[in-house]
Amino acid sequence: MNSQRPLRLAANLLAVVALLFTWLGTPGPSFAAELKVDGIQLAPCPTSDAGNQPRRSVEASCYALRGEVINPTKQTVVDTDVFAVILDNSGEPVLPNRTRVGSIGDVPPGRSSFALRLAIPAGTPGPFRVGLVKARGFNAPVRTRVRYEGRAALDYRVNENETEANLRRALQLPAGLNPRSVALAAELRASGLEPQQIVDQVLSRFRDEPFF
Repeated sequence: MNSQRPLRLAANLLAVVALLFTWLGTPGPSFAAELKVDGIQLAPCPTSDAGNQPRRSVEASCYALRGEVINPTKQTVVDTDVFAVILDNSGEPVLPNRTRVGSIGDVPPGRSSFALRLAIPAGTPGPFRVGLVKARGFNAPVRTRVRYEGRAALDYRVNENETEANLRRALQLPAGLNPRSVALAAELRASGLEPQQIVDQVLSRFRDEPFF
């Protein structure tokens, strides 16, 4: 029975991700725009930086994430956030349970430089690796939000009596369905993360990314 638990977790997670991306595929008044990021560099903040003062550096070290964001459209992308996975020397996430590293505001058409200050826990072993970097904003300011009411059934267990064959079948997406989910899975698999880290990254998208 224990051998089915990873399959059950993966099947449920895949179903949730597919449902989420299907729902997000319907454009609203303000739709999300994903932008490419280039020339990423992560380096300690200058000694003159306010985030690098002695009293603030006891618990965290100040780092600056710099790069260029590319807006290929002809209009400004507003309320833009930058997302990235930063790993320490042992391959552990430097910023656990989050991929959003900061906001860079409005991005005009073309290439724009940006710099974000990050507080990395003191003593985290380097050098650091930065991957899965992207930016996401909106074509217009978000003025309204849709609210939903949710209820939880704490005693409910999904697929508790499913066979291993059914669980494996649930992991297979039909050809051509949910291409964004398939692309996301390929990107995470190519990142070199461990399976549990991939699951954590998917879950962090529900916590940090601007789903409206």
